Amino acid sequence: MTARRWRPGFVLALVAGAGLLALAVAPGVFAPYEPYRADPGAALMGPDGAHWFGTDQLGRDVLARVVHGARTSLAMGFGATGLALLAGTLVGLAAALNGGIVREGLMRAMDVLLSCPGLLLALVAVALIGPGTLGATLAVAVAATPEYARLVNAQVRQVRTSGHVEAGVALGLRPRALIVRHVLPNALGPVLVLATLGVGTAILYGAALSFLGLGPNPPAAEWGALLSDGRDHLESAWWVAFFPGLAITLSVIVVNVVGRELRGRHLR
Repeated sequence: MTARRWRPGFVLALVAGAGLLALAVAPGVFAPYEPYRADPGAALMGPDGAHWFGTDQLGRDVLARVVHGARTSLAMGFGATGLALLAGTLVGLAAALNGGIVREGLMRAMDVLLSCPGLLLALVAVALIGPGTLGATLAVAVAATPEYARLVNAQVRQVRTSGHVEAGVALGLRPRALIVRHVLPNALGPVLVLATLGVGTAILYGAALSFLGLGPNPPAAEWGALLSDGRDHLESAWWVAFFPGLAITLSVIVVNVVGRELRGRHLR
């Protein structure tokens, strides 16, 4: 049996993803200036040898703000996906194991939430929770939870009827041990692949909330907020909005390429 080859695009996405994570973990290594240090005399300077990405309206280095913004933006994306995965797993598991009116009630509630566009649901959630980094992260998690709950419910119900689970029941395994050792490990594979794809959507939704002023409070460096700062200077200083937008686009593409490759390998 021959080993499966890694596609060049997938390898490139992994390298780019590792670079983005490095920016988030150690932004000071890659940023030549402090992200919050203003220099009014250098406001709206174009990209040059001193400021590779130019400066914004307050004279802050755009490269430094984009690099430091990686930590907040990626933390919001991964954090929201992790919370949604946890909540969706609990809801889907409860529905699949209880059945009857419990399952119908939980799944109908998830259907109602799924009927709303994800970003609109996140906007409603952040209006109820409140703005800020935590509020935006929780709001994006709320918007993503129904999809994971539906998939977990379907996977658990399918796995419960498999031969090894029925054999465990026949051997007298306790329900908790059966769920932890046999049901969840076999049910969560497709869910984790979906979560990988969901990180890109979570980053995009988090940036959208920040763009609308519902994310981290100013002057926090976050890609959506940086994009919002540059929208009034598109004609005279395109670089203020271009580079944060490029960072968002690159992150979403990287996550989607990795997620689609993992999904393809899982389905083989």
